This record gives sequence, C-alpha cells and structure tokens, in this order.
Amino acid sequence: MSGVGTGRFPEFERQINDSLKEVALELRSVDVIDLASYIHTLKLANVGDLINSALELYFEPHTFVFSYSGEVELTWFGRPSVSLDMELHNAGVDVYFSLNIEALTVGVHIKYLSVDGIACDEHCDALRFSKALEAARLPIVPTAGNRWKPRSDTATLPH
Repeated sequence: MSGVGTGRFPEFERQINDSLKEVALELRSVDVIDLASYIHTLKLANVGDLINSALELYFEPHTFVFSYSGEVELTWFGRPSVSLDMELHNAGVDVYFSLNIEALTVGVHIKYLSVDGIACDEHCDALRFSKALEAARLPIVPTAGNRWKPRSDTATLPH
C-alpha cells in the first residue's frame, strides 16, 4: 500500500506526503487495533474525529478533510496497513487521494486532481499546486529548543 510517486502525479504525491508526515505520526499514536476496528465496523465518524484532531494542529480548517472511507490490511504474518481516503480543497485546487500509513512508511496515491474545476490529466500547474498546499498549512514560527508552535498573531482562546 505504501509508496510515493507511483501514480500519475508523482511530484504532487510527494508534496502531499511530505506535508502530512506529522499528521501520520499523530495517527500512529492511536492503537492500530482501535483504528482497524473503527474502520471495520464502519464507525467512520470516530476515525474522522481522530484525523481532524491531527489535521487541526498543522493545517487551516477544512483544507484537508477525511472522505469517510478507508481500508485496513491486517494479517497474521504481515505488517498492519491503513489507507484513508482524503481530500484537499484550497485556492481552486481539489485533490482526492489515499493516505497510506504503515509502521515505518507513509504513502499518498492521488485519485483525482483539478484546478479551478478543470480535471488535470498528467500535466497540471505545479506552481499553483505548491502554493495551494503551502497556503493550507498553519503559519509557524521557530521557538526555543527547535520546537515549533503556531504563530502568536493568530487567534487564540482566552486563558
């Protein structure tokens, strides 16, 4: 299931993959048995809550969304593999893709890509795609100890 750059849009798949590595790491903190159970029993709202909790740490609201569909590969002798159907909608760029998470790898497979409502075949505006992906990310600034946190000039809750 894993692998980046194996579909029709290898460069775009790599960019999405790089952007979602932290999200995949957050999702790996969930017990794979629980995640598999939610998907197997179609408790997809639970999966959506977990994904949205991970996404909100790194991305603007509603730019990346879970499509409420997924698959789990869980065998006696293999490594668990989870595939989550996702969407990116930002700045006129719409992408439907699978995020594939395994123990040591993360992969992205784009199923559909359009810019301003026009479907892209194998060629698409790479600069426009990169800017849409960058604009989806929450602004971050470096802090002490090489840790990152959201910028202080964004809205925060009162203490």
